[in-house]
Amino acid sequence: MGMSIKKVLNEARDGDKVQVTIVTNQNDGIASYTVGTMKFKSRSTGLEPGPQPFHSQYFTSTPESLTTYFSDRFIDINAANSHSGPPSIHVPLNQPFSINATEHPEITLSSTNILSFGLPLSLTINIFGHKHVIHLQEMGDVLVGEGQILWGNVPNAVYIVAFTKLSTPKGL
Repeated sequence: MGMSIKKVLNEARDGDKVQVTIVTNQNDGIASYTVGTMKFKSRSTGLEPGPQPFHSQYFTSTPESLTTYFSDRFIDINAANSHSGPPSIHVPLNQPFSINATEHPEITLSSTNILSFGLPLSLTINIFGHKHVIHLQEMGDVLVGEGQILWGNVPNAVYIVAFTKLSTPKGL
């Protein structure tokens, strides 16, 4: 069961991780699926010890914490073990969203409101050496927006962000 952004923010503590799924679709038929965890960073007043400047709450990832799959990247699946024929026959099936051709973006979800985590929200995706900024709105328990594409030659894509689980890393 998914969690709304409000529920995540009510329960999250600094350093908690939230499992996230981000899907995109664009009118040229290319879709992407990103899954993994993002770390929650609570609001800073700028008065805390260390070099931490004032900032509002945000979620961030590392390249290792998220994986993106694309529908235009195929993998040949050996169907010889399927029920469609004798085991000696190799029937190549081109499965989209290849696990052998993924990307690992850096993503930040933040609010443009510096006093509280409120709408509008900005999803910043750093992938392929470019930063893409998508503005999101709440729609039920998910966040939805339209913005720059990650891949391909069309002007815009639709983005849906879902939060599925909140966890506190050991030691926090």
